[in-house]
Amino acid sequence: MKKRIILWIALAMLLSLGAVLSVSAQQADGSEDVINVTINGNPVTFQEGYGLPYVDNAWRTQVPLRAAMEAYGAYVDWDADARTAIVQYQGITVKLPVNQNFLTANGQIRTMDTQAVIRSGRTYLPIRFVVEALGGSVSWDQATLTVGIWNPSYPARQTSPVPLKERGVYDVYNNSLLIGDSRTQGIQAAAGISGADYFCENGLALRKVMSGGSVADGTYTVVEETDEEGNVTQKRIPNVVTLAEKLESKQYSRIFIILGFNDVGWQQPATFERQYDQIIKQIRAAQPNAMVIAQKLIPVTAARSQTDRYFNNPAIAKYNQIIENQARANNILCVDPTWSVADDTGALAAAYSHDGIHLFAVGYKVWAQLVGRIVP
Repeated sequence: MKKRIILWIALAMLLSLGAVLSVSAQQADGSEDVINVTINGNPVTFQEGYGLPYVDNAWRTQVPLRAAMEAYGAYVDWDADARTAIVQYQGITVKLPVNQNFLTANGQIRTMDTQAVIRSGRTYLPIRFVVEALGGSVSWDQATLTVGIWNPSYPARQTSPVPLKERGVYDVYNNSLLIGDSRTQGIQAAAGISGADYFCENGLALRKVMSGGSVADGTYTVVEETDEEGNVTQKRIPNVVTLAEKLESKQYSRIFIILGFNDVGWQQPATFERQYDQIIKQIRAAQPNAMVIAQKLIPVTAARSQTDRYFNNPAIAKYNQIIENQARANNILCVDPTWSVADDTGALAAAYSHDGIHLFAVGYKVWAQLVGRIVP
């Protein structure tokens, strides 16, 4: 009885965080109390071979996507290139990219405090966010350990997809600005993106940007020089701009912040956190109509991580958490492109890199394509 009371208290705490809808909760003796899920009073059956609900390491509930959403009456599809689940119901299309802290409902971004994941080949989702995006609601009955999902259109079902507007994989980069370091230069050189501007240079760090440092913007001023014999020669002098000047030069549709890697080894986390907050605010003040997207840092290879005192994956993970927190605090989109170039351990795949940090051309291309597919 004491174990069950403790379990109920833990579940109540999870629900207060808006996370638990369906779980299989393990007790101290190894047995499990199954949490029930109903839709308009009708029980949902989860079969072990097709995935069972569970609570992840972050104390967030993950529910098998297809079983839950098809029981809801929705049409479920999967975009393998973008690793994105698509749920359609009653004129609403929800897109849920795996390992990202957001979903979109008819193109409108909704941030989440958890992520959809793939586990044992099955897609799991934090169901409350999807149900509410579809116009439904959820409740919790502690006495029976039951999650109640309410679908106002039940038992209406959608059995075929609504055609979605086709979009080019690089369309999101049209009239965009990418702010970053040498790896952003790699995207600029190798990804094949057109229609984007760049504010980047080798070794660029957030601390330089926020102190008003300038970078070459890819344009040149031609200067004529005449020697003593009257011969005229032309020199191309690179133009340099600060971020403030770049933001004032035109209005952008999207601005990608791909900074932070060079700060990992040289800047204290608290300073980085403050400056990341500042750059977001600077961009939004100068570009109020632009979508601002914070990108998490791509990790290094496992071999590099084991031998590099500064640029290692535990340190990168710490800074990625700061980026995610600041994106959430400032209500901007945060995307994680890691899986596009990662190995099974989550490190940068050695096949994509020559030095453990920088990518070959194909790596920059698949990185840019993933972001192009998942950003609204």
